[in-house]
Amino acid sequence: MYLSEVKIKNFRGYGENLNRSDHFFVFDELDNPLVLFHGFNGHGKTSFFEAIEWCLTDTVVRLEKLYKANFGGAYSANDLNRSHYFKFSPSISNQRRSSITDREVVVELLFNNGTKVIRKSNSRVLAISDRSNYTSELEFIERDKAIRRIDNQELLEYLVPRSNDRSSFIQAHVLAQEGITDFVRKTSPEERKSLFMRYLRQEELSNHIAQLRFYLNGGNVLGKRRSSYEGNKTEMISKQRQINEFLRNIGYSSFESYKSQFHLLYEKLVPFIKRKSRLSNIPLDLIIHELEFQSKDYSRLLRGAAQLYETTNTERNKFQKRHAEFQVIKTHINTLESLQEAEEWIRKGEHAHSLEKRNIRDIQIINEDIKKQRSHIDLTKQEIVNQLSKTVESKQLFESFLSYIDNINKTISSELWSVIYEDFQRFQIFIEEFDGIIGQHKTSIPLKDEIQLKGWQKRYLELSHERQQLIKEMERIIEHKDSLSLLNSQYQQVLNQVKDYIQDHSNSITSCPVCLNEDFTSMRYTKEIQFDPKISISSKLITIIDKTVSNGDGKLDELINKEKYINTELAKSVEFINKEVIEPLQSWLKSLREQFILCYDEVKNKLEQQHKELRTSENHLIQREKEISEMWEQMKVSSRVLFGESIELEDISVENLNQVALNKKGWFEKNLKKIGFEYVPSLQEISSKMLKIRSEKEVADYYPNNKDQLYKNQLSNIRTFLMLELLINHLEEFLKLKVPGEYDAFFSRYEQLDSEINEVEEKIKYIDRNKKEVKTKYAELVAKQNHILGDQLHGHPVISWVYSAINPHTQYKDLKVIVNTNGTHFTSEEIQGDLYLDQIFSQAQLNILALSTFLGIGLTQQYSSLDQLLLDDPIQSMDDVNVLAFIDVLRAILDSESNNKRLIISTHDDSFAELLAIKMRNKNVVQYRIDGYGPEGPIIEKHK
Repeated sequence: MYLSEVKIKNFRGYGENLNRSDHFFVFDELDNPLVLFHGFNGHGKTSFFEAIEWCLTDTVVRLEKLYKANFGGAYSANDLNRSHYFKFSPSISNQRRSSITDREVVVELLFNNGTKVIRKSNSRVLAISDRSNYTSELEFIERDKAIRRIDNQELLEYLVPRSNDRSSFIQAHVLAQEGITDFVRKTSPEERKSLFMRYLRQEELSNHIAQLRFYLNGGNVLGKRRSSYEGNKTEMISKQRQINEFLRNIGYSSFESYKSQFHLLYEKLVPFIKRKSRLSNIPLDLIIHELEFQSKDYSRLLRGAAQLYETTNTERNKFQKRHAEFQVIKTHINTLESLQEAEEWIRKGEHAHSLEKRNIRDIQIINEDIKKQRSHIDLTKQEIVNQLSKTVESKQLFESFLSYIDNINKTISSELWSVIYEDFQRFQIFIEEFDGIIGQHKTSIPLKDEIQLKGWQKRYLELSHERQQLIKEMERIIEHKDSLSLLNSQYQQVLNQVKDYIQDHSNSITSCPVCLNEDFTSMRYTKEIQFDPKISISSKLITIIDKTVSNGDGKLDELINKEKYINTELAKSVEFINKEVIEPLQSWLKSLREQFILCYDEVKNKLEQQHKELRTSENHLIQREKEISEMWEQMKVSSRVLFGESIELEDISVENLNQVALNKKGWFEKNLKKIGFEYVPSLQEISSKMLKIRSEKEVADYYPNNKDQLYKNQLSNIRTFLMLELLINHLEEFLKLKVPGEYDAFFSRYEQLDSEINEVEEKIKYIDRNKKEVKTKYAELVAKQNHILGDQLHGHPVISWVYSAINPHTQYKDLKVIVNTNGTHFTSEEIQGDLYLDQIFSQAQLNILALSTFLGIGLTQQYSSLDQLLLDDPIQSMDDVNVLAFIDVLRAILDSESNNKRLIISTHDDSFAELLAIKMRNKNVVQYRIDGYGPEGPIIEKHK
């Protein structure tokens, strides 16, 4: 399988190719026998090889070495500059086209079997640590199959079915600049051996050897485990002896006698375990055991008993403290009860004094008088409310007149006159109702002037009659005028048509075309129209038509003048109605309304004032009644306090009150010390003292409504305290059996110690046998590995041939690969002893050594399915003779019939490129020449 085409965009030195619509840099025909890249250093040759590496392995080893800590890199993530990004970083001036954040890194690889691999990423740098945000996306397309997304491991299995090492795959196909000497100088002989085994498809054997080496050398796991078992065995035997000595020291001849005493003392604890619900605050679960006792149970139960003993002691002290607290609370409650009784006697004294001061009979008389006054006020208030209601009914008097007069058309409704008379009748009733209230406005009361009203009514009827006659005459004239106007219009239209006809036929007219008259000399015509005897018949007819039209317009003008006259007379009639009737009548009606409103407001205000004064008096009586009622209720309360329901308030005598005072004095003489006073205290003093006692801890929880609970809690506390005391005594006896802490772990399995010691001894024997077998197997596999490598590498024909052809050293002309227990080494037939070429060669000679090994292994390996080798600037530090020899090696490789490998080579040396192209001119060589570098990457020219 060959790589035939590579597309790159925004990777390392390659930006976006503006000459293509997809912006890819495209390299095709890579599956030719030889593809040559040449151009200046730093112009994208290495980036081409790294793009292939990144696409196939998701990493670039050279970049990882720069900034990964586990590679000893010199750069942290914050220190990286743009040259270390794996994403193309455009110059500042070029960012206007597409910034770095908007670009996507894409590399596409197309193989000659139709398989395509596409890797994409938006990240700027590769993964610097496990917490880096680097991500990439891998697409895999096989010929005639749908695209699918795969991971790196699936791709590696496709390329190298028997390996999971990406770095080995790249080393087998790519000889990079920085990696040329890594293989021979930086790689240890042992690592080199493993690498050769992968190339020879013996990776599974190498893995087995590595695993066996781990057991034998990797921390000496088996030896450590054996030492651990030996230590455990010694410790168990020692502790077993020490435990036996301890049991003898505390009076037990054997473990059996110790167990018997343990069972006896444990039984004394069982009754407490059965009552664990009552002792819920202590961890009795620590000593619960229901199965048959074993040695491991003794230590556990004794540890639990020790914890229980500490907790129980603490709990016992709490209950003891609680008992003292209950006693204090009880004393406080007794004092509170006595203080409460003292407070009651003081209040009784105050109640007796209050009743003695007040006259019960006088209070009763005052209360009855207040009720009579309130009844009278209620009646008076109702009368005033009724009168106010009547005033509201009269409020609209003399207000509706104006609605009967039309000030626009100057007309008066015939109903107005009767409405005026009706309002005067209602007004007379209003005056009679409130005559006693109306005061200063009595003289302004309006009077009904019947003569004036009848005069206005008569004059209005006369003027209205005249107005109606004028309106009728006006209607007749308008009707006549409209009729005449219509007739004139129609007649004039006909005459105009006749006139037009005569004018159009003036030469042929000999008579009137309407009446056929030919004679126009009669008096009828000569009187009104004086004809010129010389004019024609047609001219006479036109003159007659004009005169006729003129006479019709004169009659119409006469009617219009009459219409104007009547309109003038109508306006005068309306003006007379307004001036002589409407204006004086409206003024008189308005005066009536204003005078009435003055009377109405006076009546209403006086009634409302009277009502307000009555409410004030009523409120005063209500307040007084409330005070008397409260006083009476207070006296009733005092009566009940002193005598209960045995004596009614009205029946209490002075003797009864004096007896209360004597009883109070006697109580305080007996109880002053009990309540903590030397004199009879005031209510405030008692209240202050009660408040202080109530604020004491928990007093409020039990007093006054929960005193029975205090007794119950006190009794329960005492019982629990005694039970805890007894449990502590039993625990003290039980804990005498406790084993010292240093024996505890072994004591818990005392009875199993013998069998455990035997078990450890068996494990030690097994390790000894197993280690011997591992050593034997390891030696066999290493021998087999060395044999395989020796057969395959010793005198490897291609490696030796390449090395000899280039001839890097005048003395060491042949190359020999040797394999021993220390790894794989490079030496020569001329070398005696343990001297290796990779230790003495110069940089140029190491390059040739690495090149020989790379070509030898790469040309012959069947490790992967990719049959191409990629060499990035392989002639570094070579002299001209070596370069010419290397060109001959390349030509020989391409000429070889057994060779199926294809080569892709880059170089910075134009002379080498030209010479190689000349010597390979018949080998179908494809050249990519990098002529310069622009804002978006290298400027490339392809040659064939």
